[in-house]
Amino acid sequence: MLNLYFDNNAVRRHNIEQWLLKHNILFQSYTIDELTQADLLRFFTKTEDCFSFLKRTSWHYKLDNKTTMKSFVDTILMDKKKYLDLPLLETDSHILSNIWVDDLSQFLTRQQKEYERKALLRKANEISLGRTFWNNVSFYRSKANIRYLTLYQNIFKLTHTVETTTMDFNRFCNKLKKYRSLLLLPPQNCIEAMADIFEVDINEFFEEKDTDIFTVQMS
Repeated sequence: MLNLYFDNNAVRRHNIEQWLLKHNILFQSYTIDELTQADLLRFFTKTEDCFSFLKRTSWHYKLDNKTTMKSFVDTILMDKKKYLDLPLLETDSHILSNIWVDDLSQFLTRQQKEYERKALLRKANEISLGRTFWNNVSFYRSKANIRYLTLYQNIFKLTHTVETTTMDFNRFCNKLKKYRSLLLLPPQNCIEAMADIFEVDINEFFEEKDTDIFTVQMS
C-alpha cells in the first residue's frame, strides 16, 4: 500500500491517482493538512537523511546545532507547504518526494513492466506503419494532383452509402486529419477507398519507397 500526501495541485494529483488506478496499485491519498506529527516522525525513520524529502528552504537547519528535533518538527508542521517537497509518497520502507507520474513505474510488478514494454513496442510499430502509410498517401495524392479535401470527399462518398449531412462530412474530415497528424492508420474501409481512388493495391501503402522521389506533405 502506498500513501500519498498532496498539496493543492489538483491536476498533478489527478494524473498520479489515475495512473495508479489504471495499473491496479493500492494507495491511499491524503491532503497535506492531514499530515500529523506522528506521520512526520515516521517519515524520519524511513530515510537516512530527512532533508531528502524537504525543500531547500529547510537546508540551513543542517548546520544548526541549536534547534532541537522537536522545534524542527514543529517548524515544518507550522508551514508544511514551505518545507515539504510535495507530493510525498510513502512505501513500507522509503519516502519519495516531488513525485510525478514518470516516477511510478518502479511500483509495477515484473509482469506489468513486461506488458508495458510490449505495449510501447506495439505503439512504436503502429506509428512506424502509420508514417509509412501516410507518406505513401502523400506520394499518390501528389502524383494524382488532388488536394486533401478532394481526397476526403472521394473517400467519404465511397464509405458512406446512407444519407449524410455537411456536419457528417466535417466530422469525417476531422477524424482523418487526426489520424494523419498522429500517424495512425485510418479504418480499413477508408484504406480500401484510397486504394480504389489511386488505383493501387492496398499493400502499396505499406511499402517503403525512396524518399528522394517525393517530398512528404503532412500539412
